[in-house]
Amino acid sequence: MAELLATAFAEAPIGMAIVAPEGRILRANRALCDLLGYPEGELLGLTFHEITHPEDLEKDVALLRETLAGGRRRYEVQKRYVRADGEVVWTLLSAALVSDASGRPLHFISHIQDVTERRELELRLQRLADRDPLTGLFNRRRFEEDLIQQIARCARHGDRAAIAMIDLDAFKAINDTYGHAAGDDVLRVVATALGERMRVSDTLARLGGDEFAAILIGVEEAQAGEVADALAAAVARSETIRPVAASVGVAALSPEDTVDRALARADAAMYAAKRARGDA
Repeated sequence: MAELLATAFAEAPIGMAIVAPEGRILRANRALCDLLGYPEGELLGLTFHEITHPEDLEKDVALLRETLAGGRRRYEVQKRYVRADGEVVWTLLSAALVSDASGRPLHFISHIQDVTERRELELRLQRLADRDPLTGLFNRRRFEEDLIQQIARCARHGDRAAIAMIDLDAFKAINDTYGHAAGDDVLRVVATALGERMRVSDTLARLGGDEFAAILIGVEEAQAGEVADALAAAVARSETIRPVAASVGVAALSPEDTVDRALARADAAMYAAKRARGDA
């Protein structure tokens, strides 16, 4: 029986390891060595800390400690390993604790399955769900989700933020004169120009047609005019088939807002700017 179990471990089609409670790898099968790109002799003696992606180490260690403390008998987590050649692989780790008769932890038995392709597919599907296919910006659905979360942060923590609506002026004339392919090029260029103006903390989206919107973190009502001017200037500087301008309306978010109320206020500010420019 012992020989049968040893063969099953060695020849299993997914990665398997026996890991000491402190994280040192005691045994590893061929599939795991192939997955991580290490000869068995090099892999044994390493700790999982040394080959886990730094961003995933904390959650893995937390689950291991909870298991050793008796909070659970096993755990499962998606995590990244760094191969011997530096390549990153996504895996599904399932680890079960083995203890002796007195309850003293002996080791973990770990199953490590390569899920890199599945993860990439999930990310592609998520991108299709979240992104505008023309510009690569977030779409309306994702923008509204982020706006709901930001309104909640305003209510819970008193965060300051504003929403900006950006609408291109006389965009229909570009489509009518140069064709829709040229109009699409203009939208892509404008999206890039606006994106360069945004900070990492901001959210920029194309809501549809020639309408864009942004969630601006840390912007208060007193700054609205400056932000609107900066966004309009970013559009005006974009290198398109013909000069393009934008009307921008900015409205500060309040804890009492809903998505519809916030969008309506920013939309009204944008149309006021458009009327002032004589483009309404």
